[in-house]
Amino acid sequence: MPVKSAGSGGGFVAASLPAEVAAPNAGEGLALDYGTPVPADTHDAATAAVGEFLAAYLSGSGELDRYLSPGTDLAAVSPAPYERIEVSQLAEQSGDFQMDAPATEEAQRQLLVDIWATGSDGQVRPLTYAIALKARDGRWEIAALDAAPGLSTTSKEK
Repeated sequence: MPVKSAGSGGGFVAASLPAEVAAPNAGEGLALDYGTPVPADTHDAATAAVGEFLAAYLSGSGELDRYLSPGTDLAAVSPAPYERIEVSQLAEQSGDFQMDAPATEEAQRQLLVDIWATGSDGQVRPLTYAIALKARDGRWEIAALDAAPGLSTTSKEK
């Protein structure tokens, strides 16, 4: 969806109805606050949790509630727009992604997750989600599906 500046107060507003279009250019000084992305490894607990959640969320594969942290209220996309979901890479907010990071009780992580979503027509689409994880009972659960990725608080160098 095209966006435009909201004026001197900062931020952006929608400039049209929803449609598939190219992403807007990042403005000067904007940068995401994530470390270097790493390829997905399904043996990693966080990657597996995110992949299984997104499969349930986008393809109806599995029960969504089993991946959600208590108090998180999300509904699966309906009708399910995709048949297959594959996590391609992940990045962690404020640092590099750590595989097999300890899931100590109440630990939290903010991830930027790139996936390949395959529709019933065989068309593969790249999608990206900002996801908050929270540890509980030795596993990672989805605490939030953020509307936008985290932005760096430092300005981007030219």
